[in-house]
Amino acid sequence: MSSASSYASSHGAMASKLRTLALGSKPHVNIVLHDERPSYSTLDKLSGKVEIAVSHSTRFDELEIQFIGMSYNVVSLSYDD
Repeated sequence: MSSASSYASSHGAMASKLRTLALGSKPHVNIVLHDERPSYSTLDKLSGKVEIAVSHSTRFDELEIQFIGMSYNVVSLSYDD
């Protein structure tokens, strides 16, 4: 194997390891809602649990969870004759 191909091979292996480390360090978050429904309205109460899995010991002081979705309004118009 030439020194150029050896360098490329070791460089590729190092990049792969770095990619694995970077992706592996992200926490996995799973939100499980009790009595989950297909839609919710303003001020609906949600309950459930949040499971956070990390690859190494991780401290955190705050946890912010955002439920992001779409909303729409339905307006019924009635016309008097």
